[in-house]
Amino acid sequence: MVFMTFFKALLVGLTVAIPVGPAGLLCLERASSHGWRPGLSSVIGMNLADVLSALLVVLGVGFLSDFLTAHRSAFALLSGVVLLVVGGFFFWTRHRAPTTPASKDLAYHGLSTFLLAISPVTMLMMVMLFSTLGIEGFGQSLPVILLGVATGSVLWGVCLLFASKWLKALLGARSHILKTILASSFVLLGLYSTFLAIS
Repeated sequence: MVFMTFFKALLVGLTVAIPVGPAGLLCLERASSHGWRPGLSSVIGMNLADVLSALLVVLGVGFLSDFLTAHRSAFALLSGVVLLVVGGFFFWTRHRAPTTPASKDLAYHGLSTFLLAISPVTMLMMVMLFSTLGIEGFGQSLPVILLGVATGSVLWGVCLLFASKWLKALLGARSHILKTILASSFVLLGLYSTFLAIS
């Protein structure tokens, strides 16, 4: 029973993390352009966001689902604006040479990825997945669920770090290409989210 709960939660963590959304792209770019430490810091931020999302969903699954559904336009607009700002920032800095990060920069990488990854969309996906898989988080199963989600998210984060090594070798000194792709993706996602909010 405990193993099945863990395995289901691991599937939730993987399913939420695998679509290469804004947070995953950010981890990939930072690891390939700035090195493994900023990449790892970003991956940890993404993992913590997934675990916190799972905790919030499990403790308030009914209320959270209703709240997210009722305010989805406002959340979509907020997400769109944030993505447009981040995309604009990457366009602005895409030709800057990467520098060796200080400790405060590593904290910034982790925190910024955490804030980008903890989205209503992720929580809504978890609500649906928990319901579909029949996961209940009350009592002793809560730590098992959180551990499972964390494991799934960490597995995907490790895959991103390995993929960044391949990407770095492929691009070489042309890392600005990845930043341009990243910036374009953020701007397109931001425009799409904003359009959904106002339509």
